[in-house]
Amino acid sequence: MSAPDFNLSSAQGDTYHLADLQGQVVLLSFINTQPLDDSLSTPDMSRSQIVFLKSIAQQYAAKGVRVLLVDATALVHGEPPDQNALRNFIHNWDIETIPILMDGMSVAQAYGVSQVPTTFVIAPDGWVTQHWDGIATAAHLALAVQSLVGLPDADADATPDSHFMQERANR
Repeated sequence: MSAPDFNLSSAQGDTYHLADLQGQVVLLSFINTQPLDDSLSTPDMSRSQIVFLKSIAQQYAAKGVRVLLVDATALVHGEPPDQNALRNFIHNWDIETIPILMDGMSVAQAYGVSQVPTTFVIAPDGWVTQHWDGIATAAHLALAVQSLVGLPDADADATPDSHFMQERANR
């Protein structure tokens, strides 16, 4: 499917128009930015997804891969967080370089998002090549990105998962 276009403001103060990113691989992930009410008994998969996406963003930045996170907290809590809660989230998770886009749920609806996290891989031509309802593991994300841009540069920040993926790809 063709990725639905959007124009959203980020919690960091910038505006992102998907059409402006044509020609780049985009990982678009709809996440919950706020803690779950019952966080001790229910794992928050959005937190795991963020860790994986941060790793991909670091490894593939030189290849032009962009990671965009869309706050879809309203799916979980019934309303979006306020600006201060989003700023705290950005600071606490050390993701100043990854945009947190604020959506009034219209973009989530356009993409058919019904749970968080949900992640889409958008190819340089603007087509969605893969998506995951629920968690997308580091290995799944890396394989999807590698199929579009190849292996990360050797000097990219590497994580244990990236070393595993490079060794596996070399076999």
